[in-house]
Amino acid sequence: MKNLTKIKFKENGEFNHFPGNTVVANLYTNSDLMEVVDIIQSRYRELPFIDKFTLTPRDSIHMTVIELLCHENREPEFWSSHLPLDTPLQEIHDYFAKQLEIFPLLNEDIHMRVTEMGNQKHFSRTSR
Repeated sequence: MKNLTKIKFKENGEFNHFPGNTVVANLYTNSDLMEVVDIIQSRYRELPFIDKFTLTPRDSIHMTVIELLCHENREPEFWSSHLPLDTPLQEIHDYFAKQLEIFPLLNEDIHMRVTEMGNQKHFSRTSR
């Protein structure tokens, strides 16, 4: 697998354009959570090696729920079996937009928690 970090970020730590498809939960609308994020980010900014980090902008705080396809990672093991590897990006967007029309959880609360850390992460999910 490619080192996507080198593709996502410029040498100076700024974000590069990084097209792809993911399902995210926008967290910046949760004021309690954002208060914690602000505290954490302010403490990170005080670190002597903060120049080694790129902090996500406040209005982009999110959690990736489902990573779908990444334009820069067109390898069979990371690609959908429903689309050829050379599918143009707009066709991929259109495909997922159509698939997600019937996604049943878009308007429901989803509660997730990490149950294991390491090379593999296992999540438990409950919805209400």
